[in-house]
Amino acid sequence: MDSSEEKIIVNFGTDSDSDKANALAVASSIEAVATMINEVHKEFKDNHELLVKARPFAPGSLEIPLDIVVLAAVGASLLDKEVISSILKIVKEYFAIKKALKGDVPKIENGRVIIEGNTIHAHNITINLLNPSSCANKLVSKAMEEAGRDKSIKDIKIVKDSDQKEIAHVDRSEFKYYRELESIVDVPEEECMTERTTLIIYGPILDANNSILWKFKRVTDQKIIQANITDESFLSRVASGEKFAAGDMLEADLLIRQKYNKMFGEYEDWKKGTITKVHKHTPRPEQGRFDYAKS
Repeated sequence: MDSSEEKIIVNFGTDSDSDKANALAVASSIEAVATMINEVHKEFKDNHELLVKARPFAPGSLEIPLDIVVLAAVGASLLDKEVISSILKIVKEYFAIKKALKGDVPKIENGRVIIEGNTIHAHNITINLLNPSSCANKLVSKAMEEAGRDKSIKDIKIVKDSDQKEIAHVDRSEFKYYRELESIVDVPEEECMTERTTLIIYGPILDANNSILWKFKRVTDQKIIQANITDESFLSRVASGEKFAAGDMLEADLLIRQKYNKMFGEYEDWKKGTITKVHKHTPRPEQGRFDYAKS
């Protein structure tokens, strides 16, 4: 089977009088590097199998060799021998950007990272790695936290074995730059949006604050929401006798407040909104009557 292989070294620099390191720091670092390599490779979408294997190392050594192996998938096109090199370039770019950020929240704009007014063009996969939701990014944060607990660890390096070129070098003073961030962009905790939608009236809501609220089902996603109505023209028609009851359908502009969910990195609708404009009011169908005289 066609294959491509490269060896890297994860090196833990320690004090001269120490030949031991925190096992959690070592294990977390191996897991973080291996996960990052796999996560990057998945974005290549080449269908080939990638393996990251740990080698045995000499007694007393804190250099951990990892073999990166890419195996050509059965029936797939020829293996790109540069794929591992491309993966390692992205890993190197990730650590370089984290060093430049110095623990700040990255600003992402059109595939670029903005750092103190300077623009860094980064690979899309690198930007994905920087996202707090990235499994690799979380594991790197965990590994640096564990390494920080071991006072004997002074730095962590990742070196390519074939030419001894450095992929990453994180000094002890920089471990704090890798703390886990809640979001990759500054976003307002709440925002408002208006959409034109179709709503089915469920009925009035008795509110403790005596505000007039109605319960609706939004047709597009079947969600139940509460809303007040501020369209004076429509309210005037209802006040003048236009029927408005459960089962009626409104095509309306609905203003909804949204709250930012930091865990999932997206806005979620609150269950309350405001109908600012009613474009069409369709009363519910009249219930049929049974004519006993003709039965």
